[in-house]
Amino acid sequence: MVDAEKSGVMFTRHPSTGGQQIIVEAAWRLGEAVVSGTVSPDHYVIDPETAAVVEATIADKKQQMVKDTETGQTAIQSVPDTDRTTQVITDAEIERLVELGQRVETHYDSPQNVEWAILNGEVFMLQSRPITTISEPEETDHATANGGCAGAASADTMDRSSDDGVDDVLVRGVSASPGTGSGAVRIIKKLDHLDQVTEGDIIVSKMTMPDMVPAMKGAGAIVTDEGGMTSHASIVSREMGVPAVVGTRDATQVIETGRPSPSTVI
Repeated sequence: MVDAEKSGVMFTRHPSTGGQQIIVEAAWRLGEAVVSGTVSPDHYVIDPETAAVVEATIADKKQQMVKDTETGQTAIQSVPDTDRTTQVITDAEIERLVELGQRVETHYDSPQNVEWAILNGEVFMLQSRPITTISEPEETDHATANGGCAGAASADTMDRSSDDGVDDVLVRGVSASPGTGSGAVRIIKKLDHLDQVTEGDIIVSKMTMPDMVPAMKGAGAIVTDEGGMTSHASIVSREMGVPAVVGTRDATQVIETGRPSPSTVI
């Protein structure tokens, strides 16, 4: 109902660890692109005490969802080249989102998952609900880049098959669901490929969809080309406890199908 210029999702705590960090993901136009995983959004880790951005990843946002003025339906468009790698939200808008997140967390007295939109400079809160996957913060003062430490803002998918035993990083993305996993790779480009997935396989796809959930339940790990920490793949993976790396851009092109376990590890 809000024909947004920019939109996204905000977690008032880290969704995997419950740590004192605000996570904001943002993309152009309607927020369905962020939630569905159609687009890899800009990603911000924010200190709630100061509203300072601790970490910012400005993504290459290839697509956006808009309202078709003729049909009233949601349509997918290509993002203009000038906007693809442009930061979506300003520092002032980040401060306003942080203030909104703190207000709603105080109101409901629990960490919140907030969907928001911005139109003509006004911030709209579209919905808020408790974070379903939150857990107690782990006692650690560092974050690894291999998905093995909860709270990592990025993750690697590695190949252990090199002769010298050194891990070769194949792709990098957002650590959406912490953990490590190994198994044979199954590249899923069409839903009818799902019957090839067996227990423990590493599912590699452009993005995930609700129809893929039964296969995701038995996966050793999940890797996607698109999406952020707030996408469908991320939320479902955290709820199932399946390690996941999302927003890699090119995992379906780089990682080979059928590598035997344990050659591919995330």
